[in-house]
Amino acid sequence: MKTQPQLESDQFSPFFDDTKDSVIDFLRRRLPMTLAINTVIALLIALLLRSWDAVVPNLVIAYCIGLTILALIAGVRCTVMQRFRGRMGLRFVIYFALVAAGAIIGELLSQVFLHQPTNPLQEGYVWVVAIVFSLVAGSIALFINFSWVQLARSKRDVERAERAAIEAQLRALQAQIEPHFLFNTLANLDALIAVDTGQARNLLANLIRYLRAALTHARSEAATLQTEVELLKAYLGIMALRLPNRLTTEFECDPDCLRLKFPAMLLQPLVENAITHGIEPAGEGGTIRISVHCSGDTLKLWVDDTGVGLGNAHNAGTGAGIQNIRARLQSLFGSSARLILEPGTPRGTHAAIEVPLNLLSPSAG
Repeated sequence: MKTQPQLESDQFSPFFDDTKDSVIDFLRRRLPMTLAINTVIALLIALLLRSWDAVVPNLVIAYCIGLTILALIAGVRCTVMQRFRGRMGLRFVIYFALVAAGAIIGELLSQVFLHQPTNPLQEGYVWVVAIVFSLVAGSIALFINFSWVQLARSKRDVERAERAAIEAQLRALQAQIEPHFLFNTLANLDALIAVDTGQARNLLANLIRYLRAALTHARSEAATLQTEVELLKAYLGIMALRLPNRLTTEFECDPDCLRLKFPAMLLQPLVENAITHGIEPAGEGGTIRISVHCSGDTLKLWVDDTGVGLGNAHNAGTGAGIQNIRARLQSLFGSSARLILEPGTPRGTHAAIEVPLNLLSPSAG
């Protein structure tokens, strides 16, 4: 269990201790906030002094001090600061010492840019003022960063909880569906053994393929599209034997796309809907075509059927499977991914899942 000091260290460590950032990355991310804070300070000083003619010089001074402090913190943070992990008090001392040093150096630089003569009597006073304002600005920057870190952490926690809830719903749904599917398949297998041993062997082979692919899914948090397609081929092979001469299947898959990691059981509910609400109600049956391809920067997964079409089946269902897919896409990929359901041409239904490729990664295997 974490103690209070450890919690405080964790809260502030992203500012002091983000080892993944280079100096350039840190400067690029912090520069807008630094410029904004120093602009506000320069304008406040001009307002307090009621001297708008001094706005430009104040901006030069503020930018020189702010950018100098930022450069010092970036250099030390990404190098020396890494030696003081867990020593939060010492890191705060280093941070504010850098702020004070940057204030003095920045003030000297501003005198060079503004061509201001040096007055030894006023130099100490100017430095004190610069250090005080810089410490205030540095504290504000630290507080803003801390607030951003806390907000981002809270958002991640909420998203993680939502994702866990959706995955739990999926597992519960699988626990309900798979025994029913397995029971029906085994019953068909028992019936075929007595009348058609060849078809019985085909059914058994597809069942073994399906169980092997399903086991691969169950053991991995993010399966690949290859295993998803293998699962669908086995599933449709079984359904073709249960719907003799009424179901044909086609697969058009880009091999490069199949290597991408992809959440399990996102495509299968679309295929199950195509059979239950499209092919089975059609007296002559139909075809299910599954396509996996990449178009530009988007992965596109299509499930097309030539069944009775949207809303024309007598067994309309509850729509829970479609709602589950939408919820999982939102949880996993945000608003960047989408599910499309529309009438097919010339008949049937077109279902598609689209996900930006930059949200996916190839399998290590």
